[in-house]
Amino acid sequence: MVAKRKAATKLAMTVKPSKGSIKASKGTVKNTVKKTKEDVGALTTPLKASKGTVRKTRLKATKGTVKNIVEKSKVDVKVKNIVEKSKEDVRKTPLKSSKGTVKNIVQKKKEEIVDPRSVGMDPTKIKEYEDEMEMLVKEKKLPGCASMVYRYGKLIQCRAWGHTDIEKSAPFDTDTLCRVICATKCVVSICVMTLVDDGSFCLDDPVHKYIPAFKDSKVVSGKDATKTIKLKEPILVKHLLSHMSGIDYVIEPTEKAATPQAKSLFKLQQAMHQGKVRNLQEFVDELATIPLSCQPGKKYTYSYSYDVLARIIEIICGKSLDKCLEERVLQPLGMQDTMWGVPEAKCHRLSPLYAGPQKYKILYSESSAHSLLKGPGRKPYSKMVHNGKGMVEIERGGKDSMYIKGRECPILSGGGYMGYDAGGLVSTVSDFAKMLKMMFSYGLMDNGKRLVQESTVRTFEINRLDNKSNGVGTDAWDYQANGVCYIGNIGTFREGHSEVGMGGAANTFWNIDREIGTASVWFAQHLDFPEFTDLKSPHNPKKANLWDVLHDAIIPEAKVGSTKRKRS
Repeated sequence: MVAKRKAATKLAMTVKPSKGSIKASKGTVKNTVKKTKEDVGALTTPLKASKGTVRKTRLKATKGTVKNIVEKSKVDVKVKNIVEKSKEDVRKTPLKSSKGTVKNIVQKKKEEIVDPRSVGMDPTKIKEYEDEMEMLVKEKKLPGCASMVYRYGKLIQCRAWGHTDIEKSAPFDTDTLCRVICATKCVVSICVMTLVDDGSFCLDDPVHKYIPAFKDSKVVSGKDATKTIKLKEPILVKHLLSHMSGIDYVIEPTEKAATPQAKSLFKLQQAMHQGKVRNLQEFVDELATIPLSCQPGKKYTYSYSYDVLARIIEIICGKSLDKCLEERVLQPLGMQDTMWGVPEAKCHRLSPLYAGPQKYKILYSESSAHSLLKGPGRKPYSKMVHNGKGMVEIERGGKDSMYIKGRECPILSGGGYMGYDAGGLVSTVSDFAKMLKMMFSYGLMDNGKRLVQESTVRTFEINRLDNKSNGVGTDAWDYQANGVCYIGNIGTFREGHSEVGMGGAANTFWNIDREIGTASVWFAQHLDFPEFTDLKSPHNPKKANLWDVLHDAIIPEAKVGSTKRKRS
């Protein structure tokens, strides 16, 4: 079980006069130094702040005389400054540890981990998974990671390994702040669920009802990528949810734009990166001028669809996306560590982001078309920060990150990706676990209140992909192969199965497997971490594949029980 963080520190101010005693005055602070050989008069200083006021106390010399206790000039200046600061700032003074760092004095209540056997899981398999993860971190395959697993709503696994920062060796934890990137989409999807429940809009609504520019969208010709054809059917809201809108994504930094459409998308990304596109509205309006890859509803194309969906949310609610998500999803679920920009008080928990050497060279080469250095606020590395095993830091953590409040991407990207140092939410394993528990319970929160209607959750988990008409299986890697729903992908973690889940580019994954009654979260911050089956290790990295492990961990006698529970 993850150890509780110690978060309480004391702020003490102690004034101890020579041979003196402390006596409370009647509410005034007097600065009196009597220059006599027999006695020293009253010297007053504030000691305590109580209910927003400063109690004023007086130091009174006793038992004889105190000679030359202070020089008048020092006393006048020091006492005056203390009194003024106490009156004005005492309630604003942060609690500080001996090292000068501000700490949260409220300890987060940790969930109790139950014996996996109590819910029909083999603890030996869970232990093997944890041991294997520890070995992968020691072998420097990952800087650090953390996971939490529930079965039937009971926490059966919760642990972190390694470090967030390979230079500072700060430990990774379930409250480490991570860029969830594309996993932002599922939070937006839940917000959409609440709007559907409210009757605020319909999934069959045409997108141009809210954003007129999409009414006249063009489509890239299948015969000639340099030509376009007319839109046959309008883009519907449900097409955005399932990535079947025909909208596309910008190319990867390792790719080159080969078509007019790809070049336009790259130009739009660069305009955002350079500060020329200033908000979500401007971004989506410009996106609407770029031709679609295909006719809506005909093919799955992973895309900026959720950024368009986010803009529709803003229009319906009449407020910015961050406020919509906060009011409708984050605040009700108690997800206090999920945000767009990390405040200074939490910045020490924000992990750096890692990738392979190739991405680093592309992103930090001034001659590269994808160079991050062309954007405002970006700083080059004085030297490559790496672990000697092919893992390189490509985005700083802590106060130097581009995800710090005031420096974050101005476009509130509902899709979570504007670049590898821009866009999307920052969150923690613990926060995402709260969201998953609600989803697993079909919209019911821990407090017994309902965030989303059960029927809505069930609707959002239905497979929307017709594999035959979609041409699935033509690509070497295609994570749509098993299905797509309105909250994520189907069968992504275990090919051929029906579990629902979603992930972000930095390896921030969540999964709900109703077949075996589990919900899991696994976070790291490494863009180029390979598939577990592709890992080269003297151990057995397959045992680190959490989702396979959970199936293997089911105690045979519990399989019948899981079926019964699901039907009840």
